[in-house]
Amino acid sequence: MMVKMDGTAPFQRYHSADSGRGMQVQSFYLPMRDGVRLAVDLYRPAVVNAGEKLPTLVYITRYWRDIRWRRGFAFLGAGSDAPWRFMTARGYAVLTVDARGTGASFGSRRHEWDKEEVLDGYDLAAWIVAQPWSNGRIGALGTSYSGTTAELFTVPNHPAVKAVIPRFNEFDPYTDIAFPGGLYLSGFVEAWSGSTAALDNNRLLPSPQHPLLERLLLWLGSGGVKPVDADQKRRWLPAAIAAHQPNRHARDNTRGLVFRDDVIDGVQTTDYSVYAYRQQIEASGAALYGWGGWFDAVTADAVICRWQTVQVPQMAIIGAWNHGAGQHASPYAPRAENVTEHWHDFLRFFDHYLKGIDTGVAADVAARCLYYFTIGEEAWKSTTVFPPAGVQPQMWYFGGQHTLSTAAPATAGHDAYRVDFTATTGRTNRWYTQAGGGMVSYPDRAAQDEKLLCYTSAPLEQAIEITGYPVLVLHVAADRDDAAFFAYLEAVEPDGRVIYLTEGQLRALHRKVSTEPPLYARPVPYHSFKRADGELLTPGTVTEVRFGLLPISALIRKGARLRVALAGADAGLFPRLPAQGDLNWTIERSPGRLSGIMLPVIERGHV
Repeated sequence: MMVKMDGTAPFQRYHSADSGRGMQVQSFYLPMRDGVRLAVDLYRPAVVNAGEKLPTLVYITRYWRDIRWRRGFAFLGAGSDAPWRFMTARGYAVLTVDARGTGASFGSRRHEWDKEEVLDGYDLAAWIVAQPWSNGRIGALGTSYSGTTAELFTVPNHPAVKAVIPRFNEFDPYTDIAFPGGLYLSGFVEAWSGSTAALDNNRLLPSPQHPLLERLLLWLGSGGVKPVDADQKRRWLPAAIAAHQPNRHARDNTRGLVFRDDVIDGVQTTDYSVYAYRQQIEASGAALYGWGGWFDAVTADAVICRWQTVQVPQMAIIGAWNHGAGQHASPYAPRAENVTEHWHDFLRFFDHYLKGIDTGVAADVAARCLYYFTIGEEAWKSTTVFPPAGVQPQMWYFGGQHTLSTAAPATAGHDAYRVDFTATTGRTNRWYTQAGGGMVSYPDRAAQDEKLLCYTSAPLEQAIEITGYPVLVLHVAADRDDAAFFAYLEAVEPDGRVIYLTEGQLRALHRKVSTEPPLYARPVPYHSFKRADGELLTPGTVTEVRFGLLPISALIRKGARLRVALAGADAGLFPRLPAQGDLNWTIERSPGRLSGIMLPVIERGHV
């Protein structure tokens, strides 16, 4: 249970040379149990040794398995098959799939990760093991949407599925992407829905996260989804696209939703939530290796929740990453990531489970090891419990003159705040990176903090490490019957620069801390977000609001100050609450009504 502090990430330990065998690819339709045909690409080594059998990796996407480029624009797709070249060069077959109702595949979908889409995994696995080149062992991997399809690939329980790497995906779509803290993430959901609707109609709608020139080139150069080899004249593709017309998209199933258990046209968020398949995932016995990022929406929390909940052979890793890990997004040392190292680590995991090679993975899995990165210290660590050994909860209280201190206030006081609805975390934050893996950057927060209600500590006399889930406690009165509360944990450097560390949010309607068993492991106050637990505010009446911030691991050095900044809006991302008019709060900070933040702290002395 001790924390290892050797500074080494697992992906820095395993490297395998390219065999130089080249790659061949075939594209064709595979019929599913109900006759719906899925478009697939099969990648294999161009040279296969006599009698050699290949393990197979499956990648299922709703973002097109490949693009057909117009003449003169093929350069835009150069290198897009690099991951598959990497794996085939090391003795793997790879099957990439347009999910049911998307790309060049036939069928339709009531919602993302529809039940029929999940069941397709069994049919795909059955086809693979029936091939003469298959060694009978299958893995799956993916990032974001395809990370969830990889995780759900275990659900039909085909015995050949041995290992899965789900990366940067949501364990609970209600809280992880559609309604963080019960607040509708409209800025992302609406844009993502428009993009997926365009794709399902064979149009590429580049993410606004991409630079303008890149978006223009993609829009001009794309000739739609790649058809299968036998359909170069596109005799079948129009029929496949026509079959997508009944598709429902994320906004169709979330717009107007308030509570987790609301039903829209027969669909609940539980219908497409990974946690709801826990028993089937555990029954599969497949090993899991989950990836997430401290600065990628809620994916770090999703990794921890899965790791603490699902009882299968499992290891996990959380870096200071954006969506997909193309960027090391630590505000202390941002840089591009070497993603080739990540692929070597995937190979380390799959070689063990699909080829039977001793790669050192067995020990990490047996210990249920979680690797994580501490920003500020810029070091990798590992643990078998989270929060790690040595973490102690430490309460920091709001005090007079907007102070933050470990000493509780001895006298009564309060602070009034009129919500500034122009407050924002910008367009390069942890939420927008989900739309295409854009860079995450929180410029100096000092100017934004002038719009917020802030509590700041004195300079730290010794360094502290914050690793885990901060928990905010407010005793607050508002002059409306509902409100949005946003909390930002920040470090103020000696030069005055304000560094974003993490955040949390909660809609006041959902503030009740539920006494029912949580749906999965939750290390913070549990809000069910169910209709039975909803309760509007009584204007002018003080109430307690308690919620967890997203997890982080950060070293705050001696001389820096801690800050909690409170907001009532994040413009551009979440709808204004209330929709019109002003909103005023009063934060109580009295001996009988203490407000502040509980921090998971490790004392680090004079680091």
